[in-house]
Amino acid sequence: MESKNHQRGVQLFELGRFNEAITYLQQAITESVYNYGSKYYLALCFFNIEDFDKSATILDELLHETPNEGNLFFLKGQIASRKDKSAEALQFVNQSIELDPYEADYFGFKGALLMNNKKFEEALHFVNEGLKLNPKNTACLNLRARLLTLSLIHISEPTRLG
Repeated sequence: MESKNHQRGVQLFELGRFNEAITYLQQAITESVYNYGSKYYLALCFFNIEDFDKSATILDELLHETPNEGNLFFLKGQIASRKDKSAEALQFVNQSIELDPYEADYFGFKGALLMNNKKFEEALHFVNEGLKLNPKNTACLNLRARLLTLSLIHISEPTRLG
């Protein structure tokens, strides 16, 4: 059963009150050192207040405890992206996709990274893969619209002979 501190921390997180949530989540972790959920939400809180170093430290600890969680690599990729470490971000999102190939957000994030690197056709491919998994995924839909609307990718029809 989750602690009251964890529950309150998650409620505050969902309300966007990240600094307040941190206090409760830290208390939940002192109650149970191996509290994956509280640690993950704590990492998300630090990410949202742009304390990327604290978030990364918590994620590294979680990865030591549970090395096969795609969402942890996904968040590490987002941190790397915010720090303008595109190659590192791509490595992390690739690990996310390898561990959980059914999460559309991972494909959307990879598409965004590729688009930022001006690899537009490859970006569209990954965004479309994400949409195959979840046709209503807003990140993939928005990115696909941007790629197509900006005419960054030219889809040509096959030439007709004769």
